[in-house]
Amino acid sequence: MGVCTAGILKGVEYVEKMCYDLSKRLAELGYSSIREVNRAAHPNFPSEEHISGLKFHFTAFKEDGTTKKCVGCKKCETVCCYDARKLTFPEMTVDMDKCRCCGLCLDVCPTGALTAELAPQTEKDLALAQKSKDFYELVK
Repeated sequence: MGVCTAGILKGVEYVEKMCYDLSKRLAELGYSSIREVNRAAHPNFPSEEHISGLKFHFTAFKEDGTTKKCVGCKKCETVCCYDARKLTFPEMTVDMDKCRCCGLCLDVCPTGALTAELAPQTEKDLALAQKSKDFYELVK
């Protein structure tokens, strides 16, 4: 039974108990908050500290100024469920307060005009990724 279904069928008290039990179990495993394991399902997804250095690169024209890489299809804008990007060809703006760095915009770009570069991983990122991987192995 899913969490939402359980809440509907068994009531709010059941969900509150489930949250309490989850917090208790996380503490037993050495986690101080759910943020520490929010990447357990996706261990390769970067931490918030890691993505704070994310820089998007958008190429509307190649360096010679003639050949367009972006075709103006707006797939990147359409797929963004956070409404973080706006394409007014030949310029794109990204609202990093809204962007969750999910990468969907990068995946749907048919020409490779949109790319991203992450900041280098720190030791803290690597340690958190390992902790998330260990947690994922426990709950599988």
